[in-house]
Amino acid sequence: MISSTGFHIRIFTILLLIGGSYFLLPNLSFDNSISRWLPQHSENFQEYKSFLTDFSSDALLILTFEESDEIPQKDLNKHLENIKEFEGVIGISKWPLPILEHKNEGLPNLESYIIRFEPKSFLNPNRPELIHSVHKTFSKTNWKYHLAGTGVIHDAINQQTRSNTSSYMLTGFLILLGLLIIILRSWKAIIQTLLVGLGGVSFIIYGAVLLNVPIGIAHTIIPVIIFFYSTSLSIHILAHNGNFRGVLIPSLWVILTTSFGFMAFAFSDTTLLRDFAFLGLSGLFGVLASAFCMFYPKVNNYSPKKLFKVTRRLGHIPFRITLVSLLAVILVSLPGLFQLKAEIYSLSVLSKDSMAYLDHQFIESNVGPYFPLEYVVETTELESRDIVKWTDSVYSLPEIGAVLSYRQIPPFVSKKKLGYQSKSNPHSFRISFLVPLMSTIEGLDLIQRIDKISSSTFKNGKPEITGFMTLYARVATDLFNSFKKSLFWAVALISAVFLIFLRNWKVSIIAILVNLLPIIIILGFMGWMNIRLDMVTIPIGCLLLSIVVDDTIHYMYWFRKNNDWKMALEKAGPGILVTSIVLSGGFSVFLFSEAPPVRYFGFLSILAIISALILDLLVLPSILQKFVSHEN
Repeated sequence: MISSTGFHIRIFTILLLIGGSYFLLPNLSFDNSISRWLPQHSENFQEYKSFLTDFSSDALLILTFEESDEIPQKDLNKHLENIKEFEGVIGISKWPLPILEHKNEGLPNLESYIIRFEPKSFLNPNRPELIHSVHKTFSKTNWKYHLAGTGVIHDAINQQTRSNTSSYMLTGFLILLGLLIIILRSWKAIIQTLLVGLGGVSFIIYGAVLLNVPIGIAHTIIPVIIFFYSTSLSIHILAHNGNFRGVLIPSLWVILTTSFGFMAFAFSDTTLLRDFAFLGLSGLFGVLASAFCMFYPKVNNYSPKKLFKVTRRLGHIPFRITLVSLLAVILVSLPGLFQLKAEIYSLSVLSKDSMAYLDHQFIESNVGPYFPLEYVVETTELESRDIVKWTDSVYSLPEIGAVLSYRQIPPFVSKKKLGYQSKSNPHSFRISFLVPLMSTIEGLDLIQRIDKISSSTFKNGKPEITGFMTLYARVATDLFNSFKKSLFWAVALISAVFLIFLRNWKVSIIAILVNLLPIIIILGFMGWMNIRLDMVTIPIGCLLLSIVVDDTIHYMYWFRKNNDWKMALEKAGPGILVTSIVLSGGFSVFLFSEAPPVRYFGFLSILAIISALILDLLVLPSILQKFVSHEN
């Protein structure tokens, strides 16, 4: 036990750490650009770079004004001229262009303009500074306007990411405070637990700012997860009367396994998931450092309350019932695993009340689709009449809202200057189809149907798809590959930890299988319920595996020490039960999100934690008694 002064010094140290991170918050950067979701060595990046070099940019903004007859044309032209002077703007024209074949006639009294611009990098076509400049220019007027196009949704997601990170943390803090008051009923224990969590979050902020790691939509869950995860360590300490030294060994093993779960993302080819690994590891290091500061060796002589003693009344489940139950769960879950798919749809993570979402809906419904689907044709390889036939066939598809072909450009207009003739090959031309903003699965389906039209139209060769759509459509495939790769490494690394920790292959296999089952359950559930792996749920397998193993390690530590499942349950059970309640409360924060993927993440996480709780307290003791308890 330490003195009251020593306790206050420890509190002051953590508060300094938290205060420093608070002042760094304005320096956090946010980036959800597609370049962070694709491998930097991706062939699609190189193809997109070649397209930009040969045909100029496919980036555009659509600016639409309502009640245009009430807008002074002179003032409007002046504002448009100011935007035209913005760096990278290629030109501004009325929309739809006279040479554009367009299905949507549009509403009367609407006036639209297209703003074409050059991206600063082929890795990222978005220009948020241009979008902000347009809003700044026209927000000063009383005109009703709408803005959609390249980077608008992306910029809105960035702003929402910033807002969500703060709101999730605030809601999480209030939920945790309420749970701790009910469970711990000791102001010292509550302060210790909260400060350990906030210390972990502070390390995330330090790491993100000092090493310039941008925060993406997938990263918004990390601070809340680290904050509530830290309570697992704190509560296991408090369950043993606040004696950190007594549970130091299992605690270090727990941190190690969770670190390996985050570390699995470091093997990913995508920048965003590697950043996920770094931010998670930063938070875990902060949790461990803060726990040592607030608990080691024994700061507070805490007496566990009534809830901590519930598990002592748990009985033994006959192994036959355990076996039948496990087989039933596995047989139901496994078919769902084979139906699991990845899908990205930018609008799914954006609030339906946001200006960007409403503007997109207005323009797409009343002006027409604006997302370019680009193709390049070689006139030396393809017959002219076949190109016309193919273009008409594709244009007849219901998703296609408009088409601009090099053949529609008058002879006296330079096709090269408009970006519809290659700069390096005079026989290579561009055809642009405008489509709605769709998910990656819908986009790939459309591309496949166009490929079928190509195969039936051309005998030799076919138009080649290019442009930004090739990047967008590829994201889901690359993410799914990253998901499988990361999960493989997480299972491999955590299995190695169990083998080293338990030093018994039979016990290790049992522990590994018990912890894989919650992951099989949630992934199977996702497959059955058609819940896709997306921008938010992609880390769910590795992340939850690294969390649910913690309680198993605490249980197995005491089982290995006493070779008695009842004694292990008495020692580790209270901490397992309370941490599961707290973690479920933490993940419930995401159930209030406006974005369905975030809500799915919260629900699936709670499902995994409850499954792991049942397995640790009821199933694992039954299996150990059957196969291991009689051994030395």
